[in-house]
Amino acid sequence: GVMMVHRVNEFSDDGVYVFRFDSRLMVKRLQYSKAGLKVVSDNESYEPWELSKEEVQAEDFEVIGKVVWTGQRM
Repeated sequence: GVMMVHRVNEFSDDGVYVFRFDSRLMVKRLQYSKAGLKVVSDNESYEPWELSKEEVQAEDFEVIGKVVWTGQRM
């Protein structure tokens, strides 16, 4: 599939982001939570998980962009 990504380097509001965590590149929905960020896959076979504020601020986590359009259902 094709996707258009708006380059951003931080989480601004809920949406689908391209980000690096634990040296893996991921495309997931990020939602603000009290603990930090909730990571939700649009594939329901994956359980949502949390990134703590500490993890979000660590070297291990980097937002690369926000997905603004996709050519197919993700």
